[in-house]
Amino acid sequence: MAMRTVEIIEGQAVARTLTAQEEAAFETSRAVPVAQVKAAAVARIVALIDARAAAITGPTPEFERASWPLKAQAARAYGAGTATAAQAALIDAEAAAAGESGTVAAQRIVDRADAWEPIIGRLTGLRRVAFAAVERAQSEAAVRTALATFEAALA
Repeated sequence: MAMRTVEIIEGQAVARTLTAQEEAAFETSRAVPVAQVKAAAVARIVALIDARAAAITGPTPEFERASWPLKAQAARAYGAGTATAAQAALIDAEAAAAGESGTVAAQRIVDRADAWEPIIGRLTGLRRVAFAAVERAQSEAAVRTALATFEAALA
């Protein structure tokens, strides 16, 4: 169906059908730039990964999550008897606050790290593939396909 417009010419409303060129220009002006669609897709990918991680980790403060790699390294060294003074202090401080021995705290940290690290690897891999697909996309439809593919892989 052809698009119609109303123009005011010499004080009179005149209805007319848009030319094909005018209609194409109008549709182009309404289109969301692919860059905006890509940015929204990237934000959604990050939000979905954050939600998945939060569902696994539970309500953990960000500062604590940021410390996990450092704590895992310290706990592994503590268990192996090779911890530096700073690593031992980290594990002993957490253990004392939790009312457990350093050995128990270190093992608990290692067990959680061993469970969490493969999940991090999977989520990171899925994110990298999704980001690359979004970056390669040349149209809104291609971006939506990349996002749908990511969401299916995440499920």
